[in-house]
Amino acid sequence: MTLRQSISTHFLNISSPALRLSYGVATRLPRVPHHALAYGPYIIPARTPLSMTSYCVHHDETLFPDSHRFIPERWLDNPKVPAPTSGPLVTSEKTTGIGPKTATDSPLTRYLVSFLKGSRSCLGKNLGWAELYIAFAAIVRRCEFSLFETELSDVGFVRDMFAPHPRPGSKRLRVFVESVAS
Repeated sequence: MTLRQSISTHFLNISSPALRLSYGVATRLPRVPHHALAYGPYIIPARTPLSMTSYCVHHDETLFPDSHRFIPERWLDNPKVPAPTSGPLVTSEKTTGIGPKTATDSPLTRYLVSFLKGSRSCLGKNLGWAELYIAFAAIVRRCEFSLFETELSDVGFVRDMFAPHPRPGSKRLRVFVESVAS
């Protein structure tokens, strides 16, 4: 493994769980499919609004056990999520199946939906990753931080105002910069 691959791997192992636990948009983002959809034994009629939130996916305990904890190790070595063992997908020519496309395991990154997925994914996703990469590398190389008067309740997602907000009166995340290298 080259130095560049090593840095990329370590960055991904830190940034993926960080993105999973920091929700850019918390509100539901509805979609209205033009075709009927098959989901397990159910047929969802065309033009039925469907929605989900990244919060629900990122805290699905079957995908991310102990989902509220920051565990970068869960992203090591391209982990897989076991394929579903029940509920056959119903498909026909007039429907489009949603959910796992195969009975095989899926990469965990499939369920990292911070920038959404598919045709509705964030246009700035690549720029966002690049900014994270550059800023994270610069900060980690140069600074030592410690939390300052910050508790989990100061940063926890309590209110949905399109973007997630902590409890009223929260001081939010505060850090003390202990040292800066030149």
